[in-house]
Amino acid sequence: MTSVEVVVTGFGVLSPSGIGAAPILDSVFAGHSAVSAVTRFDTDAFLCHHAATYEREGPTQRFPQQAAITACAEAAIAMSGIDALKELPVIVGAKGDLAPRDGVAVRRPAFTIAEAVAEGLGLGGLRRTFFNACVASSNAIIHACQLVAAGAERAVLCGGGYLVDEHVFAHFDSVRALSRIGAMAPFSRNWPGVLLGDGAAMFVVESAAGARQRGATPLAKVAGWGMTSDGFHIVHPDPSGRSMARAISLALQRAGIGAEELGYINAHGTGTEASDRAEAAAYHLAFGNHADGIPISSTKASTGHSLEGCGALETVITLLALTSGQLPPTVGLTDPAPDCKLRHIADPGCSLEAGFALSVNASVGGVNSALLLERPS
Repeated sequence: MTSVEVVVTGFGVLSPSGIGAAPILDSVFAGHSAVSAVTRFDTDAFLCHHAATYEREGPTQRFPQQAAITACAEAAIAMSGIDALKELPVIVGAKGDLAPRDGVAVRRPAFTIAEAVAEGLGLGGLRRTFFNACVASSNAIIHACQLVAAGAERAVLCGGGYLVDEHVFAHFDSVRALSRIGAMAPFSRNWPGVLLGDGAAMFVVESAAGARQRGATPLAKVAGWGMTSDGFHIVHPDPSGRSMARAISLALQRAGIGAEELGYINAHGTGTEASDRAEAAAYHLAFGNHADGIPISSTKASTGHSLEGCGALETVITLLALTSGQLPPTVGLTDPAPDCKLRHIADPGCSLEAGFALSVNASVGGVNSALLLERPS
């Protein structure tokens, strides 16, 4: 069966820097970090006191994560100009929202977010939710692309999000995973740990033929994707990087390109030793001798780690790299670890010269994702 070409025609995004693409270009691409002292809740009892949160305006409803994802969905639909709302499916990667019940914060199941977004926007199509941690929203996007590519759906609204909350912050802090110095240092010789961040993004992906028919201008082509799972350990990644390398290879194979045609990698780059080392190993396995020549950065150093939402947020950043022709740096990277030697972008102002860019994510349990975007001709 012939595969349908998949394109992105709209997106909406919330990052710690603000709402929309402009704040990301002004902060992430300029080499600024949005990390600051947490004011959303009291951190006096914790070892870490920092995160990347957006406080100036934005979701204030009872279910803030649902509100953020819905706002991004509305923006994506508006940018796309699509009008088939009654049939538009919604596929979301998210953690359940916290809601008060009898004076106690109770987490509402994740699947209710996709339902609520669809109902709130009057969308009558399929509703699905991925909640497999840090690949949830990237898996949601990939699944949407699979449906379009197979001809099962004409267009899909997809993405996801996470907003920093005290419950998850406490879990990360209790296992001493969070940085105590108020900064992350992905791929650095010194790994202080991860920091959490707000992040949500939604996309309209559709068939290229359908976009042409209604006169829409594609922002990017989704040229390839890959999802793998190795089950190496419930928490630790496989140090060989084999499964992540396989996801990357699947994405490039689908696009029919080689490593030499890749212009940028937005890395998962959590700033933790085991994860960064395994990821660097994966790039060397996937790209061989080309690994040291492909520009790479971890924008989590700017945005923090938005968990279920990181794949969607970083897909927006990867798309903006293609459309702006600029590459975002890894903030604060001055001394890469010896076994993480790659072509790291440490300073703003670098140009993207090739037409393909890759967003890579991984999560606990050995799951990995790779999304390959192509600049439209």
